[in-house]
Amino acid sequence: MLYKADILAICPVAKAAIVDAMVDEGYKGAWERFGVTTPVAQAKFMGQIVHESANLTRLEEKLRYSAKRLCEVWPKRFKSEAMAQPFAFNPQALANKVYGGRLGNDKPGDGYRYRGRGLKQTTGKYNYGQAGKELGLDLVAQPDLLLHANIGFLSGLAYWKEFIGAKAETASVKEITKIVNGGYNGLADRENATERAEDVLSYGTYEREILTETALELLDPGRIVIRELKKGSKGIDVRLLQAQLVELGNTISIDGDFGVNTTNALKEFQVQNELEANGIYDSKTRNALQLSLQEQRLAADPTTTHQAPDLQPEQPPSLPDFPLEAALSLTANIVIGAHGDIMGVNEVQPEKLTKIKRYATVLWGQIKDLGESRETAVALTNLETAIMWATKSVARQAEKHGA
Repeated sequence: MLYKADILAICPVAKAAIVDAMVDEGYKGAWERFGVTTPVAQAKFMGQIVHESANLTRLEEKLRYSAKRLCEVWPKRFKSEAMAQPFAFNPQALANKVYGGRLGNDKPGDGYRYRGRGLKQTTGKYNYGQAGKELGLDLVAQPDLLLHANIGFLSGLAYWKEFIGAKAETASVKEITKIVNGGYNGLADRENATERAEDVLSYGTYEREILTETALELLDPGRIVIRELKKGSKGIDVRLLQAQLVELGNTISIDGDFGVNTTNALKEFQVQNELEANGIYDSKTRNALQLSLQEQRLAADPTTTHQAPDLQPEQPPSLPDFPLEAALSLTANIVIGAHGDIMGVNEVQPEKLTKIKRYATVLWGQIKDLGESRETAVALTNLETAIMWATKSVARQAEKHGA
């Protein structure tokens, strides 16, 4: 699950509608549904779609090029600027020229009708059909559905599941770029990678590598060193802090530079939470911020439900007493209250297992933030045990019902 802060830290200029759609579908289990769940896979996925969608700002392919640029992008198609001139700044004519008669496009106008759309820039009638099958939509008949941010995001995940899948864990960014775009420069419509301009090829590959590295640092908690942040601090952890403050309602820039605006925003948060308003991101402020994010995210989760009172245990499970006790108790209560006793007293519904694991992932990160100690080791062991029983409960039910 990627939350608003995660996405904005990776891509600060992302359009709000696209970010909201990604978070909304994430709450519904989209990442789990399509098997993009590890930090490595999510980072590589983000590196690709951020590039494809012009930093999460566009759901439709840009097809307005000068004649000179057309010769650079499609050297086989346009051998001179004179040949390219009729298609310069003419999206419809250009799409029909470069996509017509291929990618499943078999009728006049199909090139433009099935131009790149969605966060992955799905292109061609065949690929529209494949994405539609995975999503249960007739995208061939209704191609503009991919311009809806939610569907545009899901189409990217559907593509990833079919063509990348487990390869995401070991394949290089360059190898994945080749699969996604047919080359290394981020332009899906290139026919022959060896004929692409060297500067464009280098730019496209480099950009994906940087985006992927940034995403991986943010999505893999172990890669960010937990440190005290204050005015003058710089780095990926500052960027994430800024994005989290934005998720909580602030309007500061996400630039990785702890300046005056970040200091003031943090002071405001500290005052609201009855902390010393020193503008320093210390352990107490970090714990309070994580708790606030957790409460807001769980309140926003549209899939959160509550079991009848008789299915709720009298007391939440015992957890160690340490600085994040409030956040730990909150998560434990929601897991137990919403899904029944996951230790096996009550059955866990299969469709709820994904959410339990999602809460556990958040909780795991919070515990790890506390560092190595006997208490955190006990907490992690308890969490692993709870998830094991939840998984076994689902397996038992499947066996009982012959699933």
